[in-house]
Formats: sequence, C-alpha cells, structure tokens
Amino acid sequence: MTLLDAGLAALDHGWSLCPIQAGNPHRPASDKDPHMEALSRTGYTDPHTRKVVWRPLQHTPPSEAVLRAWLKCPYVGLALVTGERSGVVTLDFDGEAGQQLVGTLGLTPHTRTPSGGFHLRVPHPGWRVSTLASKNTAKLPPGLDIRGDGGLAVLPPTTSCKGTYEALRDPFDLIDARQLPLALREAAGLTAPVVRVAPAVPVTVPPADRFPADRILFLALTKLGEGEGRNNTGYWLARALHNNFYVEDEILAIGRSFVDQTGETNAKGQREPYTYAEFQASTKQALRLEREPWLPTRDKTTRPQRVKVTDELQEAWPSLDWSQRARRRAAGPDVGPKGATGKDHDLFALVRRRERRCAGRGPGGLPVPWRAPQ
Repeated sequence: MTLLDAGLAALDHGWSLCPIQAGNPHRPASDKDPHMEALSRTGYTDPHTRKVVWRPLQHTPPSEAVLRAWLKCPYVGLALVTGERSGVVTLDFDGEAGQQLVGTLGLTPHTRTPSGGFHLRVPHPGWRVSTLASKNTAKLPPGLDIRGDGGLAVLPPTTSCKGTYEALRDPFDLIDARQLPLALREAAGLTAPVVRVAPAVPVTVPPADRFPADRILFLALTKLGEGEGRNNTGYWLARALHNNFYVEDEILAIGRSFVDQTGETNAKGQREPYTYAEFQASTKQALRLEREPWLPTRDKTTRPQRVKVTDELQEAWPSLDWSQRARRRAAGPDVGPKGATGKDHDLFALVRRRERRCAGRGPGGLPVPWRAPQ
C-alpha cells in the first residue's frame, strides 16, 4: 500500500490527517514536525498573522485534492490527527521500556516504528484526553507517550530519516481500552473523570414585606444631599439592600441608577466622578457580611429632626401668663429665654429635666410633647 492509498483510506474512514516532515537528510531534527511548505501551499495560514498553522485539521479533515497536493511536496509523510475528531487515541510505546510494556500487555500493536517502538490505537472515550509524554509527567510509566486531543501519530508507510513505519494489523481495528490494565487506563486518561458535585446552596426566599428599593435609593440620595461622601453612601446603599434580601443582580441594577445621580464632584467640590466600578466594589464588601435586621428608623436620615421643647417654649413664651409659669427653683443664670424674669427660670429647668427624661420615647423617637402645668 502506498502512502496515498493509506491517506485516502484514512479519509474515507473519517480520520483527519496532517502532512509532516519525513526523510529529509538536511533537516533530521525536524522529522515528524508539521510540513510547513505543504500546509502553506494548500492555504493553511492564519488570516491575521499569516503564519502557517495545522490547528484547523483538528476540526476538519483535508479533502482528497489537498491530500494529493501535500504528497507532491518533497520529503513529506502523513500523520493521524489524534483526538475527538478522528475518534482515536494512540499509545506510543518507545525505547526498551516501551517494548517491555507492550510485551506485558499481550496485545498486537497497530504500527512498528523505525526505532523499534510500537503504536497501539484505542477509541476516543468522548471526553478530553491530553497529549502527554512520560518524560514530562510522573503518572505515565516509562516508555509510554499518549497522543490524545491535539496530537499527531505517524501513519504507515511514512518513511522518516530512521526508516519506514510498518503496519502490523488492520489500522481501523481499534483495541477496546477495557483490555488495558485499569492503572494504565487511568494514567492515559481513558477512565471517566470524576465529576464533583458542589453542595446545594440554600435558597433564601425574600420576605414579601421587604422595604421598597426605590425608597432605600431615595434615602441614599438624601444622605448625599446632606453632605455624606459618595463611597460611604454607596456602601450604605448596598448594605441596606443586602439586609432587605435583595440579591447581587438587583443591588447592582439599583446601584447603576445611584451612580447616574451622584454627580461628578466629590464632597470637597473637586471634579471626581463616582464610577460604577466603585459601587461594585462596595457591593462585594457588603455581600461578604451576614444580613442584619434593618428598619428605616434605625438610620438618622429617616427620622424627623427632633425639635427641642425649649425651642418651642422660647417661641411661645411671650404668650404664656404667669399662672402657666411654674414656681421658681434655683436653676442658674443661663436657664430660660433671653429677657425672662426670675420666676421664669424655674419653668425652663423643669422643661429641660423633662426633655432629658423623655429623650428617645414616643413615636419616631420624638420626646413626649410637653404640656404646661395648669
């Protein structure tokens, strides 16, 4: 059988082939390398870099016309493109150690190499099989190389500088990988990879009454209006949304609206745009923390500003008669409104004591309204 006959039979069987350097006495070191001249002549070049490439042959076999054009080049041979496309993995037994390993298997190889080694072909298992050399990995026994996905295995009767590759059996009669020892199959990547199942992540169902996102955004913009820094406010917004069971995608969508409304100047009035990337960083920080109970009243921006009772009394003082002003107690000269008489001081001391007792009570954190004694 000629090299052309072997190549045509391989194409008819659905294999992909690649031209290789073979038998060039002037370039023995490049023996079995892809034949760049043959590839270039048939258009296997990268359209961007204009470099000669053989990678397309890993996905699409050459046509008969391309094969014939390759074989017209000097010092050319053929190699099987191993891997999923051709459906073949080649075990390359080389050297004395490889010959001994073939002998222990008791199987007839497909090819004898000029150096005395052997090629044995098995079906591709359907998952990725790496192309490995025993000298580069400790998991393969000495003298064994694996030609898997992205590999090349010389096809008989290619003649290299060392001699001719000889076929020992039908090239398409692949050996069942189960005839190989389990340890050898595992080392060659011919056993099914272990699929690690990630533990189930508990799904948190957001409560139906979570605080509306648009109101949280309004509170954040209010903080900006009061002079709060943009980074601090962005983190506050992300944290508040996280505490209200909004997921990351929702927080980032609301954050984009926040970023669009922050303006391009910082708290010092300098031009420094607040970016979406900064809000994303704040969101990542917020999501690392556990959720905490959150109510809008917990934040000072959501509570009405407390109006001191003494301020209200200051305004109402001129309209109060003497009977509404409590009896005098020693309170010091700084107590009472400006221009108040001695009898007025006692009432202000009483009101301020009451204000301290009532601080933090009543709806919304406001003190209990004061009523003048009758």
